[in-house]
Order: sequence, then C-alpha cells, then structure tokens
Amino acid sequence: MPPRKQRSSLFYALVIVGVLLGCGVAVFGSFAWLLKTAYAPADEYYAVRSERLTDVAGISNGFVPCIAMKKDGSLWIWAADTSLLGERPAGVTQTPEPVRVGDDSDWSAIAAGGRHALALKKDGSLWAWGFGEYGQIGDGGSSTREAPVLVGGDARWTSIAAGFDHSVAIKQDGSMWAWGANAQGQLGDSTTETRTVPVRVGSDADWATVVASGSRTIAVKTNGSLWTWGDDSARMTASGGDLVVSTPTRVGADSDWASVGTGDGVPVAIKRDGSLWQWRLRDPEPFEQNPEARRAVPGRLGTAAGWQSAASGSSAGIALKTDGTLWIWGNVSGYVEFLGSEVPLRVGSDTDWVGIASDPIYGIKSDGSMWTFGQRRSSTGATATAGE
Repeated sequence: MPPRKQRSSLFYALVIVGVLLGCGVAVFGSFAWLLKTAYAPADEYYAVRSERLTDVAGISNGFVPCIAMKKDGSLWIWAADTSLLGERPAGVTQTPEPVRVGDDSDWSAIAAGGRHALALKKDGSLWAWGFGEYGQIGDGGSSTREAPVLVGGDARWTSIAAGFDHSVAIKQDGSMWAWGANAQGQLGDSTTETRTVPVRVGSDADWATVVASGSRTIAVKTNGSLWTWGDDSARMTASGGDLVVSTPTRVGADSDWASVGTGDGVPVAIKRDGSLWQWRLRDPEPFEQNPEARRAVPGRLGTAAGWQSAASGSSAGIALKTDGTLWIWGNVSGYVEFLGSEVPLRVGSDTDWVGIASDPIYGIKSDGSMWTFGQRRSSTGATATAGE
C-alpha cells in the first residue's frame, strides 16, 4: 500500500478560506434575497371596503383634508384640522369621520389642497375654504374660512386644482387663473409674488385640463401639448439648475397628451392613444457635472392602452381603465418611493370601478362604495395580472 500523501498547511488553509467564502456568498445571497423580497413590488393588491361614506361620486385628497362628493350633490370632508370642516357642530375639536359641508346639494367638482379646499357648483360658481394665509382662498384676504366663500363674481368656471398653498382654475373661455402662494412660481404669472385674488396665467385661451401638487402646476392644452411651471424638482423641463419656473413651460415636443394624473407623487399622464406614462430621471450623473442629464423624461408603464385616468401618490400609483378595471403599482404601504419603472397590476377581477384618488389611494365603484387598498406577496409568484 503506497504511503499516504501529507497535506500541506497551505492546502488546509485554502480549504478553510473556500468554506468561509462559500458561506459568505450563501449568507450574502440570502440577505440580498430577503432584501429584494422585502422591497419588491407587490405580487397582489387587494381592495378593502371603507365604511367611511356611501353613495360617493368623487373624492379628492390633500395634505390635510379629504373631500368627497356624494351622488346627491352634497359635500363631505374629514380631517384632523377643524378649520377645514365647514359648518361643524359647536365644540368639535377633531373628527376622523366625514362631516357635511353646509346644506347645499348642487356641487359638481372638488379639489383638496394642503390645508384648503375648492369646489365647483353646477351653476359654474367657484367656492373655497380652509387656511388662507397665502391668499389661496382667493377672496382678497389671508384669513381662515371655516365655510365655503365665493371666489370672484363669475359663474363660468369649468376645472379646478389645488396645490399645497395655491389654487388654479380654468374658465369656459379656456383662460387659466391662479392665486395663493407663489414662491416657486407656481401661479405662472412671471413673478414669485403671493396673490390673494385670481390672476390670469398668460394670455392663452386654449387650456383644457390642469392639476396642482405641492408647489407645482401641470396642464394640457387643447392641442395636446403638455406644460408645467412652479417647483421643477421633478425635472420635467430643461431648466438647468433653476428649480423655479415662473411661466408655463412646454414639456417635450409631443402633442398627443390627453390628461395629467392628480396627486403629489412622480408625475403621470395619459396620451390620446390611451397609453400611460410616468416621468423619471434619465441619467444618475451628478447634477453639477451635467444639469441637462438630470432632466426627467416620460417612460411608458407597460404596453397596455385603454387608460382613462391616473393618480400618483408619494409611494404608489393608481389608474383606471375604460373597461372599469383598476390597477396599482408601487408600494401602497408607503415604505419605498417608486421610481416610475413598475408595471401596473390589476386589482381583483371587478369591472365596476369609476373613480380614483391618491395619498392615500382610494377607489370608487359604480354603486358609490369607497375602497382602500393593501398588498401581499405570494411565495409562488405573482397572483395579480400585470399590465402588458
């Protein structure tokens, strides 16, 4: 029997190092898998019916107020800040439950801001209430209004939007008007001066739709072009190092935009072909080295079409299709901010969704029921239907 070869200490050292490296790779791999699982998009979103209100026709969420309009035309609001509660019972200091705003039943549109609210009546008159220290109520003062007050004497308003401390509205003639805080140029009047009454935004009269979020305003014209002004931290324009854009600035060259999504998250918009788009930075290069590279560009969310409306929150997006299906992407729990690269997943199989809102995200069904959302992850893979 041949003599047994002796293993050198180097051999055993290499064996030990190999074992340690293998264990390290395994541990790191497991940790990476857990991290990926913890922060991965949800495999499934589910809806939970809210008993807060019934017979809801529309809803709008702001930083403090949540406003809902019922099918009977009545207006309801809930918030911890009682200055936004309208005509509330004497002695009420806080209410997590909806409180009716006055007795009128002829409201037609609503918009919730940071600490104020706007609403249109069926006759085209515009009303506002809540905090007014920056003139966002539009009645010429800076006082808090606990009940809706008429904004101006016109009854020709068709569309409204509310930012954190500013307000925007479009008239029947296509002109746009804005008032309130203006430090970021969000009123679009070429200044950064606060306005306590509506001032016209330029001289154009072809504005179709408008949304406001934070200190930013985004609008679509009748020719399908997209425009923005105010806080440009989302980098929608090629404004270089200037985050203050005080006049309407066109976003890209496309002329096939149909609408912009509401909410305070990463901007989303729908094109006339029914496709859904969201802005994201195209290059992570340091801003100081290449300001132009920090401009965001729209990226299509999946290849599906048929989108009707969308809303973007701080960590999740929600969208409604023309077939009545509801779709969500991002993290509805609010832990991780989405970057606009996720593909929307369908919520259940129902086809009777008619309305949406964001932050928190809500859905409304044709029967007037109001729903909130959660998410779960499947150990066997996605259980929800992903957008094509």
